[in-house]
Amino acid sequence: MPVISNSPKSATSQFALNNRCLFNAGDPYDLAAKIDYFIEHPKEKRLLEKEYAAYGKQYNIEDCVYKMEEMFKEAIDEYDTIRG
Repeated sequence: MPVISNSPKSATSQFALNNRCLFNAGDPYDLAAKIDYFIEHPKEKRLLEKEYAAYGKQYNIEDCVYKMEEMFKEAIDEYDTIRG
């Protein structure tokens, strides 16, 4: 089910592909309404599932670790340059 909380204590809302996929954190009625919507619209749900699967590929753990290592290397190089 492509439904994500818009909690201000989490960054997960940035992964929502549209507002239909977001529910108000702490609001079980809003969550139920979003779930009901996708139960009533199975074609849209299947389409979004495919979109989320494709979107999620950019967050492959190996790629994320590589990017993080590169960020650390750049920070160290910059620090070394400043320090002299």
